[in-house]
Amino acid sequence: MMQLDFDNEVTELAIELSKYPVGILATSYLDKVTARSISIIAIGTKILFQTDSRMEKCQQIEKNNNVAICMI
Repeated sequence: MMQLDFDNEVTELAIELSKYPVGILATSYLDKVTARSISIIAIGTKILFQTDSRMEKCQQIEKNNNVAICMI
């Protein structure tokens, strides 16, 4: 059985994430699912994006922080 090196995998993930400046963010609340393109910045394994509290995505995330992101 092959054993993974966690630190190496995290490093490789961080490198891969930094290649994608755009992603698709999917959020939902009360069975309403929405998805939209977002500009992203990857710092290590953290994915950052800018929003405003008046935006639907922000309101949905506040009520349901289970989100999905697809890097494109």
